Amino acid sequence: MTLGDYVTLEVNHNEFPPYHVHYVDPYDEESIRSAFGDMQRLPISLPPKRRCLLHTSDYIEVPYGYIGLIAIRSTWARLGLKPPQTIADPGFRGHLTLELFNSSEHYIKIASGDKMFTITYLSAMFEPMYMGRYQGQENHITLPKALERG
Repeated sequence: MTLGDYVTLEVNHNEFPPYHVHYVDPYDEESIRSAFGDMQRLPISLPPKRRCLLHTSDYIEVPYGYIGLIAIRSTWARLGLKPPQTIADPGFRGHLTLELFNSSEHYIKIASGDKMFTITYLSAMFEPMYMGRYQGQENHITLPKALERG
């Protein structure tokens, strides 16, 4: 899969004054938004030990009875980029927002159009169709959405 045009880096609250600890409450939309910086156009050089969110330009539709296993291509992994284990649920439709972590000691250039991820469809006879909050994501980054209590 191919990268879209935008990225947002996780804010490093210890990098600049007033040097404070930032807590993210998964039930509070404002605290989630404050954990990420402004959207910026690719290309960027992802700093060492930093995390970002980016999106694919590819629109996917995961058929009923399958899950989409998202993986990073080998060259990118060998450079030090690590995505979390990610699946696209049965019935998901839209553009994916994905996380990357630069585990290396080097800046790594990331550009729009880079072919960075693959998706493998696996049979999943037990999964219900996806009807979640991220259904129909547009071709841009979707920040995490606050959980509902209860």
